[in-house]
Amino acid sequence: MGMTGQGPRIWAALLALMLLGIAIGPWALPSPLKLDVLHAFAPPGSVAVLGTDELGRSILARVATGLQYSVGVAVLGTLLGASFGISVGLAAGYFGGLVDRVSMRLVDIQIVIPQLLFAMVVVTVLGPSFPTLVIALSLSCWTAFARVTRAQVLVLRQQEMVAAMITVGMSRTRLLLWHVLPNISGALTVLSTLEVAHLILAEAALGYLGLGIPPPSPTLGRMIADGTSALLSGIWWPALVPGIVVSLLILSISRLGDWLQARLDPRQRPGFANEL
Repeated sequence: MGMTGQGPRIWAALLALMLLGIAIGPWALPSPLKLDVLHAFAPPGSVAVLGTDELGRSILARVATGLQYSVGVAVLGTLLGASFGISVGLAAGYFGGLVDRVSMRLVDIQIVIPQLLFAMVVVTVLGPSFPTLVIALSLSCWTAFARVTRAQVLVLRQQEMVAAMITVGMSRTRLLLWHVLPNISGALTVLSTLEVAHLILAEAALGYLGLGIPPPSPTLGRMIADGTSALLSGIWWPALVPGIVVSLLILSISRLGDWLQARLDPRQRPGFANEL
């Protein structure tokens, strides 16, 4: 589905619905830890809207809580990773020389390591917890921000505006924070959106592997893992429901990123070629 017509509105509405569920879930839904073994594996619509798991816990309540953890970890991880990566990219692109070479070599070294594998190592060393996941995922995504920021700064350095500001004696800190950074904010906003989607997927994968937030807190990845064994018995909702929710959440955020890129990048506007 493209980013024209009703497409963006549908994905935006779906994302808004999920965020609304995150906001009101703790007050509107039963506790995700409430046990009711007499209604274990109740199908959707019988006892609970989306059914229950092997301990009779509400799938809907657990999915809403799992969404809170997934979005919270991904957003905080992206913010931390972006803060560090943007700082490195600004310094590398503006100062160049030794700073640029050392920074980019560190980026190249970490890029060789797959993002998920790097996060798994960090979580294994520090132990699974919410703060650990945030740190691990932020350390796995900062390189993307560093590379994009550096590339954008190198382009801006060639512009007469930046040269004129340097000539009149503007401080480097003010130039970077008040003039360079705002001019590259569009690209960084799009990248942040896409990284949030990537980190949600990574958090779900870590949860599936048993390296997510430890029990009894419900996470979408572990819900999928726990529900997989029941699939052979035809009990599909404990695994399929959280899997669908993760997929739709990632798709919604990715589509939002595509829409932002189309809005913020003039080259993707209809008729841009005629403006040149």
